Amino acid sequence: MEVVDLQVHAPGPFVDWSGADADTRARVLKEALKQMMDAVGVDAVVFNPVDEPQYALDLAAEEPNRFCINQLLVSHPPRATYGVTSDVEAPDTIDRLRAVIANPHVNSVRIFLALTHAPKEYAQYQAGRFEPVFRTCQELGFPVRLFVSGVLDIADSVASRYPNLQIIIDHFGLRQAPISTPDDPRWLDLPKLLALASYPNIAVQVTGAPIYSAQGYPYSDVRPYITKILTAFGVDRLAWASDISRVRGRTGWHDPLPGGDSYQGRHNYMESLAFWLYTDELSESEKAKVLGGTARRLLKWPG
Repeated sequence: MEVVDLQVHAPGPFVDWSGADADTRARVLKEALKQMMDAVGVDAVVFNPVDEPQYALDLAAEEPNRFCINQLLVSHPPRATYGVTSDVEAPDTIDRLRAVIANPHVNSVRIFLALTHAPKEYAQYQAGRFEPVFRTCQELGFPVRLFVSGVLDIADSVASRYPNLQIIIDHFGLRQAPISTPDDPRWLDLPKLLALASYPNIAVQVTGAPIYSAQGYPYSDVRPYITKILTAFGVDRLAWASDISRVRGRTGWHDPLPGGDSYQGRHNYMESLAFWLYTDELSESEKAKVLGGTARRLLKWPG
């Protein structure tokens, strides 16, 4: 069974990087990432660079079947160069987007629209400023990853207007620590997520399930909710992602997250994978889809 991790940021070892040049960082992060993957049995990853993306692009060029890129659409200073654009209303946004789509190592674009994380983009979305982006991605058959935690109605609206656009909902569409304060109860918006299953062009990135657990591994208290998601979407529209750097308190080599070293639901890379790999709820063929096959198909990424 091939295992594909649909979302990984830079490993971000907890060391003092002051004085290290870009080449040193790239070599260390490449090696750390590959050792992480080999240690738990992950064969391929979709890299989400949020700082110094060149080494991620290098990885994808060196091993295109093992690494590809999920490109952030809008980024902000000091990371303004790491997204497609720093402002979706910039006149060259669509030209830049088309250039990214033409890159064979970039297989999807990630759009933050959650009010708590991207208030400017949320307001721009409400004003219709993202419509050219959605139209272009639908026209070119390019998958869109939507970060809409807390505002799942956006996914409903986009899916209905663009029925041929492949949409992947980040992180169950629910708020997750340590980047957000989880809802109370933690599965508060689950009915909204389940309702989105009526759109055949919506898939779900099943990331960070253990975060919602009040117990330790094997996180049995989460299973009933996962069963509902499996029933609604089926394994052909669910793809596992660890987002392990963020789960462990980092989204890049210099970006520790407040509270990321200690919170309920914090888990390690093997626990993230084992939650899906060792369940009796799925057959081996179903696991092969959730843990790799669905990601490959959604991203049109050959193995």
